[in-house]
Amino acid sequence: MHTRTGVEILANAYDTTWPRVPGAWTNEPVAPALIQWRVTRDGHASRGWRTAVDFRDHMLDRKLFPSIYAPPTAQNHKGKAGIYCFFLSHEWKPADGAYRIEVAASDTRDNRTVAHLDFTVKHGQVVV
Repeated sequence: MHTRTGVEILANAYDTTWPRVPGAWTNEPVAPALIQWRVTRDGHASRGWRTAVDFRDHMLDRKLFPSIYAPPTAQNHKGKAGIYCFFLSHEWKPADGAYRIEVAASDTRDNRTVAHLDFTVKHGQVVV
C-alpha cells in the first residue's frame, strides 16, 4: 500500500500448535514466534534479514499492536480461525526495477518457512 512516506509492506503468516490444543480451539492458527523479511534485486540482497516481529522471549505490549498487526488481522473465535497480517515496513522507498521480497516465519523450535513474491516498481508504482 502506498503512503505519503513510501510503501507499506504487509505479510499474512500463521503457525500451528504442537501438540494440538484440545477442544474447541483445535487447529486454530497462532502468530509465528519470529517474522523476518528481506528484499532482493537482481538476485542480491541489499540488506540482510530484517526482523518485523519477535515473540520468542516476551509477549507484545498491547500498545504496540497497531504498529505490528495490519488490517485485516482478527483474533481466533470459537470455530472461526483468525487472520494474522503483519506490517513488515511502514515506509519502504523503492527505485524503479524488479524485486523479490522474501518473508520467513519461524516457531520457537526454529522450524522456518520462507515464501517470496516477485514484483516490479514502475514510475513509483508497485506492479505484481
